[in-house]
Amino acid sequence: MDAFAFVEINGMKISEPMAAFSHLWAALAPPDQQQSGRKVSPKAALAALENHFANPDPARKTTVVLVDELDQMLTKRQDVLYNFFNWPHIPHSRLVVLAVAHPMDLPERELSGKIRSRLGTNRIPFQPYTWTELKRILEARLALVDPSSAAKSKSTPFFDDVALQKIAKSVAGISGDARKALDVARRALDRVALRLSKEGKSLDELEQGKVKCSIQDATQAYNDMTRQGPAAFVRKLSTQMKVLLLAVAQCVRRAGVPEVELETVRFAFSSVVAARRS
Repeated sequence: MDAFAFVEINGMKISEPMAAFSHLWAALAPPDQQQSGRKVSPKAALAALENHFANPDPARKTTVVLVDELDQMLTKRQDVLYNFFNWPHIPHSRLVVLAVAHPMDLPERELSGKIRSRLGTNRIPFQPYTWTELKRILEARLALVDPSSAAKSKSTPFFDDVALQKIAKSVAGISGDARKALDVARRALDRVALRLSKEGKSLDELEQGKVKCSIQDATQAYNDMTRQGPAAFVRKLSTQMKVLLLAVAQCVRRAGVPEVELETVRFAFSSVVAARRS
């Protein structure tokens, strides 16, 4: 296999979709510009990338770009995604773009026709994590917090094994989302820390393994996140209101800003309703 440069861009970790241009140019810029350490604005990076790909070089090294959380990079004009998927079609661009998104039907539901026409035909659907996989992910994350303790005791820091099983099985039964499982685990630890504080005990007992998060803590944490707060509020809404919230969320995600026009939301709402009726 020929050598290639690898660039990872995560839509959840950049301040705005346009910032993806700066990340890509930082990897493709000439060595003298990379060594200068100067940050390039998204607009300047876009201009530099356009010039870079407009001047083909058969000797150019291949660059593989992994765009994770693709759905977080949607904008109203969708020009960011258009550029990323259009550049690989330029002769001798030597650019390969791999995109990862949570929604299975993102191209059909969210992307414009001109972007879909530039997508490759290869699509790999990933199944949601099973509870055993989620449990291993949680154990791996917890081992990073206290690797020496985990290696010595061969047990998971901070949690009883049945508590981790409870979290993993609960999340796997709904979505299989690893981020959700991690959020529940954090909430469970917060409950334990609060209980120790109320009892006048030190957090050292948790860190030293004298006290661990139990299955009761894990169950209550999961219930708190699913039966209270925004989730509980949304569940009590009518179907029409839920669809309206979905339309607003789609419009905000596409525009990349928290404010959208009422007419845009109305059109999105009508589209969702029509799609569900068909």
